[in-house]
Amino acid sequence: MIKNEWLYGFVNGEGCFTFGGGNRISPIFTITLRLSELEILKEIQKKLKTGKITLHNKYNSCSLQVCSKNINIIIKYFDGKFIGDKKIDFENWKLGIKLWESNNHKYSEELYNKINKLMPKYRHI
Repeated sequence: MIKNEWLYGFVNGEGCFTFGGGNRISPIFTITLRLSELEILKEIQKKLKTGKITLHNKYNSCSLQVCSKNINIIIKYFDGKFIGDKKIDFENWKLGIKLWESNNHKYSEELYNKINKLMPKYRHI
């Protein structure tokens, strides 16, 4: 059984908070691991009680994703639990979600640009 503290630390290192692109923007939480670590994702999925696991055989990896309709489960579970860059990413992701919600979950170029500014692809020291 996975303990909360272990999961907070694991996601602090391995989790990804982002938004799906294209003509539809929606918040996504993802953890991607090697296929040999699939059981870890299954345990995390069981702990969170949400998420879809996808196998990527071509890349020898697997991922757990939680998308828009269950994203509040992720926010409640992890709010206030991160440190460092992950804390900044998580807080910016939550701001992006507020923008997305205020736009009634509809795509617009303006919304895309606002969220894109919140979610930097690379951090510089």
